[in-house]
Amino acid sequence: MTVLDRFFADFDRFRAYVHPNEYHLWILAELAHQRTGADREAIPVFSQQRFRPGFSEGVKELSRIVAPIVEMSEIQILELLDKLIAQSSSRGFEIWVRLESAKKIAEFAKGARDVRCSFGPSTLPAVLILLARDGKTVRFVSKHQFEVELMNLMSLVFDLNVKIIEQDPFLREDGPPADFELSMPPFNMLYQDLHEVPQQILRRLGLDKAKARVTAEVLALEDALENKARRQAVLVAPGTLFRNVGVEKMARGDLLFSGRLRSVLRIPSGMAFEGTSITSNLLILDDQHGGTVSLSPVRFVDLQDPHFSNARERGRYEVRPEASWVEAVDAATVADEAWARDVSISEIEERGGVLTPDRFFAADTEDEVSKLCAGMETFALSDLAEIIRPAPLLKDEDGEFVAREAAAAEIDESGFVVQPSRASKLGQGGLSKAADQRLAAGDVVLAVKGTIGAVGLVPEDAPAAASGEIWVPGQSLVALRLRKGVQLNPVTLFEFLSSDVMRDYIKSLATGTTVQTLSIKDVKALKIPVPSLSDQSQVEEAFWARQNLYTQIRALREAVENARNSWPHRI
Repeated sequence: MTVLDRFFADFDRFRAYVHPNEYHLWILAELAHQRTGADREAIPVFSQQRFRPGFSEGVKELSRIVAPIVEMSEIQILELLDKLIAQSSSRGFEIWVRLESAKKIAEFAKGARDVRCSFGPSTLPAVLILLARDGKTVRFVSKHQFEVELMNLMSLVFDLNVKIIEQDPFLREDGPPADFELSMPPFNMLYQDLHEVPQQILRRLGLDKAKARVTAEVLALEDALENKARRQAVLVAPGTLFRNVGVEKMARGDLLFSGRLRSVLRIPSGMAFEGTSITSNLLILDDQHGGTVSLSPVRFVDLQDPHFSNARERGRYEVRPEASWVEAVDAATVADEAWARDVSISEIEERGGVLTPDRFFAADTEDEVSKLCAGMETFALSDLAEIIRPAPLLKDEDGEFVAREAAAAEIDESGFVVQPSRASKLGQGGLSKAADQRLAAGDVVLAVKGTIGAVGLVPEDAPAAASGEIWVPGQSLVALRLRKGVQLNPVTLFEFLSSDVMRDYIKSLATGTTVQTLSIKDVKALKIPVPSLSDQSQVEEAFWARQNLYTQIRALREAVENARNSWPHRI
């Protein structure tokens, strides 16, 4: 059994003494004690917990467990901590960037004389920069005490020459901008009291109030533009790059027209942070273009591509150590690479100023859509169909009518919408109000939230308005009803939207973190071909031939189930 294996086997005995979110702190504290000889009482983790029941017994167990790893190399200790945090599944501990990703981020500091790292998630990249021991001066700035304590422990364990400042990084009282700056504010951390945010940053955002809801990620972007360094890296959640409410859109505009945005790297879920399924985005800023915006395309890099990562369990991704993120950003050209796109400022503007990389990796899919529409006249979907959006129902428990809300899960394998299970009672007023949302035979439904791109066709036996029951689109769907006089039949529209090419394209337009969303603006703009009437007849024939096959499949399944008529399938 290796030293590492022995450590984890023995560590199980210590787990009962502390919360999983504290495992790494206790290991670092004991390592600091044993490697430096410092009194435990002088190390905050110990001094703060000395009155905890069972404290002395826990320390004895911890001392025995840690002793064999004291002589491990620095990188081996970091690997141990990385594995420990992954095993603890500490979802609350979101300031630990996974080791292999932290190495890649740290490489952006190459060539810098001095480095500034701000906020807790920059801790591990800062440690790796310091462990190179190449003479760089490094500042670590955070306003949170527990993040400062973590860096202090790292400094003790690895004997790091780091200047640690407990202060809000946006105050900029720790000195002038560094050659390389890494800003990694926790995702969606809100600043509601803006009294201590420098006025020059607030002015950039048009904020003159003392209070507002602004995320640290937005402030980090404006701070980077206000305090320019030779190279800067800012980590943000996807919402900062696509949200069009509040100040996010303004911050993106400032960033684009500064001429400093060099690259946006899409980091897939689980690659940077173990405890979240949210993708993250590393923005690289530099001054190489000298502010000449027209000559400054932005490079989008997809780190989910097999060139950079390997897929692992539960949709997580592992870093491929041999692939360089820095080289991907600095390469002279990426024209022949599937994992990168150089996009002009004008094209980004045309796409609404959105900076999510997925939007720009749709280029290949767009080509496929163009091939699908070749030789046919195309129209915006809004020109061909009325787009019926869901609306709240006026429910009445004593009502005599029923409204059923359709969801994407109620589109069966054949493509038809089956009877929705979610039902609400309506009175006459509620029925009248919901009439505009009623699904009619031949309507096509499209999922715009959650299961993006799911497409269904409302069947001929859907209830009529006079039946006392109506179907309406649920909150995740919109309904498409072809306008009168349009030379397109519902089956052809359904077949086009449900094709693999269109579903991939529609998914590429979605934005969001936890729940993906397709904007109504993008739905309206979808280009829809109108084939000749003879071609549409062939499409319908193929559709109904497929429906006959589904009918046979259902009959066979029923026959198989009926054949399970003896014990142990039947009692």
